[in-house]
Amino acid sequence: MEQYEIDPSVSYENIRKALDHFTPTRIFIRWTKDSMGQKTVVREDLKDKALDILETDDGLSIVIDGKEVFLYNISCDRDKKTAIAYFRDIGTVLPTGINPDDKTLPPVKESMIRGANDTHLMEITFEGKIPLCVHSPKNKDRWWDLWEIEA
Repeated sequence: MEQYEIDPSVSYENIRKALDHFTPTRIFIRWTKDSMGQKTVVREDLKDKALDILETDDGLSIVIDGKEVFLYNISCDRDKKTAIAYFRDIGTVLPTGINPDDKTLPPVKESMIRGANDTHLMEITFEGKIPLCVHSPKNKDRWWDLWEIEA
C-alpha cells in the first residue's frame, strides 16, 4: 500500500469526484481517540447499496440507501490528513513520494480514500485505480506533493 495526501482545500471535492466516477465497495469508520479496542462505528459492504456523502455545516453526512448513518466532523485538527491509498499485489508498504503511475509496479487492485479527524478514521474502498494528478507540487516548506483525483 502507498498513500497520496490530498490537498485539504479540495478534500470534499475529491470525495465527490470519487463517488461520481468510481464504484465504492466498502465503508469503514472507527473511533481513534481514547478507544480501547478501536470501536467500529460503521462497517458496510456497499454491494447493491447507494453511498452518498453530503457536505453540511456540521461536517460530512454519510448516507447509505437514503439514510444518514454517520456525521463525520471536518472541523477537527487532524482533518488535514485525507489521502488516497493504493493496494497492489506487492507484499510491502511503499514509501511516500513514489510516482502513482510507475509502470514497474504491479497494477492497483483497489483504491481507498482515508481520512482521520480527532476522533474517527474513515475509509472508503473503491474497485480498481482512481487516477491522480498533482494539485500542489512539493516546495521548500513541504517535501511531498499534494494530489487530487483526476476524473
